[in-house]
Amino acid sequence: MKIFSYSLLIIIFQSCATVKSEDEFVKSDYEIAEKTLVCFDKWNNYRLISEPDNYIVDNYLDGFMIDTLDLRNYKFDFKSNRDAKWEYKNFSNPSILAKLKIIDDYSKVKTVYLNDYKDAKRFIKMSRPLYSNDNKYAAVHISSFFNLLTSSQLEGYTLIFFRENNEWTLISCVLTSIS
Repeated sequence: MKIFSYSLLIIIFQSCATVKSEDEFVKSDYEIAEKTLVCFDKWNNYRLISEPDNYIVDNYLDGFMIDTLDLRNYKFDFKSNRDAKWEYKNFSNPSILAKLKIIDDYSKVKTVYLNDYKDAKRFIKMSRPLYSNDNKYAAVHISSFFNLLTSSQLEGYTLIFFRENNEWTLISCVLTSIS
């Protein structure tokens, strides 16, 4: 009986050691967020709305096909708090930090008329990453818009990352229609 108990205890400890904590996924969320923003380094500034926009990625929970990448046989889920706001303190890439401003309350941002478009500024919303159940794939959606009083052109991209050797690599970036 002692041998069985010790064996069971060892199995439990080993399985706990292989499960990622939420803190590890929060770190992974920010690693993916930084890799996402780097893809848009042509933008002068990253005025990121702190509240994540998960509207598009919510459609990916049961798998999806995007461009030629078929992930329909995968299930996806948020591994950290899906509604956790983006926080400046959790970003670490100096080139991102130099351009990053977190906007906590977009309603306080001054809007401009279309004829003053030169004063318009780009703002971005980004989802929290979704992870495949095997943690090999991650999907994130980013959209940008301008603070125009009239309807602003909304541009969105879905980025898919693949994890290999503990490193996330971008494998697809697709312009995504936003309805």
